[in-house]
This record gives sequence, structure tokens and C-alpha cells, in this order.
Amino acid sequence: MLKQILVLALCLGFAAAKCPGATSCSGHGKCGLDDTCSCYPNYTGGDCADRVCPYSRAFGDIADTTISGRTPHYYAECGGKGKCDRKTGQCECYVGYTGKGCKRSSCPTSNGLTCSGHGVCKTLAAVNSGYTEWDAEKTQVCVCDAGYEGYGCGERSCRLGDDPVSLFDTPVNPTTPQADQEIQVQIGGTSLAGQFTLTYTDWRGSSVTTWPIDAGSVSEIAIKQALQGLPNNAIPSVDVTVASDSGTSIDFTITFSNPMNTGSQNTIVVNHGGCVLFGCQPYYSGLTTVSGNPTISSSGGTKEFETCAGRGRCDTETGLCNCFNGYTGPSCSTQTVHI
Repeated sequence: MLKQILVLALCLGFAAAKCPGATSCSGHGKCGLDDTCSCYPNYTGGDCADRVCPYSRAFGDIADTTISGRTPHYYAECGGKGKCDRKTGQCECYVGYTGKGCKRSSCPTSNGLTCSGHGVCKTLAAVNSGYTEWDAEKTQVCVCDAGYEGYGCGERSCRLGDDPVSLFDTPVNPTTPQADQEIQVQIGGTSLAGQFTLTYTDWRGSSVTTWPIDAGSVSEIAIKQALQGLPNNAIPSVDVTVASDSGTSIDFTITFSNPMNTGSQNTIVVNHGGCVLFGCQPYYSGLTTVSGNPTISSSGGTKEFETCAGRGRCDTETGLCNCFNGYTGPSCSTQTVHI
């Protein structure tokens, strides 16, 4: 009788053996040999009750040369820069990291605003398409709006200008007077007609475009007024010389002679394709019978183009120059005391 009871107990114990979990393998796996669970994808643990978090390339990782195909910055759960919440399968990223699987670095914030609210957070690949290193899609930087700078775009930019005391191209050519930058524009074609515009990138990094200029009446005053009419006083004054407006070619030279536009300026872009859709700004007809792309060449530009002309300090909160004694103007490029 005792023997029968022991056999029955053993049978009951064997029948009660099963894989762990409130239900077999928590309902997220298959119960196999030796009562072990084979978890379904995205679940882990002895009872398959834990969620697996997203994997991404690790920021900090060393290649294990003993494993075939194991490269640096190998894939890791939460990229090695976060803690996995096993209940939700979501990564709790450490400070400075963001995205699914903590796969990207985050941009600086100020007062709860990314890039201080004055820029856009972009990956290195988005900023520079030629960059192809391992962190091209992982490391992010702030691309500041026009007029703002700094790693987190929290600083206002101050005007740039020419040092009024420096008159020679020092230290390269200490006996050669500094020169203004000249940009020559040549537009070739046959029976040129229609309109074109000019785009200029100002000291803040903002691209601005002139109103349409008629090809049939190109003159110094027409180009000069168009450039000086750009918004935000981008070009306070400029000199223009028209060498040719023959109907088959347009040839003119722009000289940046104002202290606010000295040094090596961004080149001029000639727009001649036209934009005649509603909403175009500016709306212009474009040039007809243009032969190839306009030719743009630049020379000169040896004057300084420094923050506050090197004769003042920039107040990054206001974007205004605090000029040293003896200097004045928006960029401190005017000398008031002569000795």
C-alpha cells in the first residue's frame, strides 16, 4: 500500500512539472525539453515575461576580435546609453541621448527648448552629406537660425566689420593696401530678354534675394538699388559697374566697399530660370536664350571682416557691439579719435 502511495505521489509530481510563468512561458514562448522556455521574438527571461528593448549601434564599444564579424560600435540594447524597461520594452535613455533605442545624441536645451528655440537639431549626415563615419546618423548638432550662434544657438550674433585702423594687407603683404572684394558676373546668350534676380548670403548666414532686374535695362543704378534694397540692411551700400548690356551678353562688376561688407564675402548667385507660379517670391519671368550658366568670378577682399571689427566686445544677449573707446558704429568700424 505504501509503495502504491509513493508511486502515485511521484506521478503527481511529474504531472505538476511545467515551464515557469503564470501561464506556460507567460504566454510569450514555447515550453520545451527539461521544462525550459523558448521565447518568442522581443521577449526574454527564464519565463519569457520580460520585454526586449530596441537595439542600436553602441556609442561606446570595443571590437571583440575573438568573434567573427564583431565590429566596433556593435549593436547593443538601448545603444548602451539607456536602461530597458522590461515591462514596456521601451528604453529609458540617459541624459544626452534620445530616439528609439537611444540611437542618437540629443541637442542642447535651454528653458526646455531644443537649440534654445533658435535652431534645428540635425544629424551630422544631414548637415554634411559627405560625412560617412559610424556616427553620421547618431551624433546631432544644432543648426542655428540666422543671427544666432553657439553650440546650443543661445547666443546672438554681432555685426562683422572692417578694422578702421588696419590699412595694409598684413602680415601677408605689409606694404600692399587692403582691397575691397569684387565679384564679376557674366551672362551670355542670344537676344537676352526677360528678368533675373541676385541672391546674397548676409553676415548672419541668411540668404536674401533681390527684386527682378530687367535684362533690357540693366544699369549700375538698377543693380545697385536692387542690392541695397535687400532686407535687414544686408548691403548698406555697394558700387556697381556695368561693362556690357548688348542684348547678347550682360557683364557687370559688384564691389563691396561698405565697412559692413568687407573681407571675403559670400559670392552672388544669379537666378535666371524664372518663377511664375502663384506664391513665388519673387515672381519673375526668367531670361530667354541664355547660353549656359552665368560665369561668376571673385577677386580681392583683403580687408578684415571680424566680429565688432576687432574694436569692441560682442554682447551675445543683445547682439550689439560694445565698442572700445575711440570707435563707434554697429560694428565698431568707425574711428572717432585720431591721434
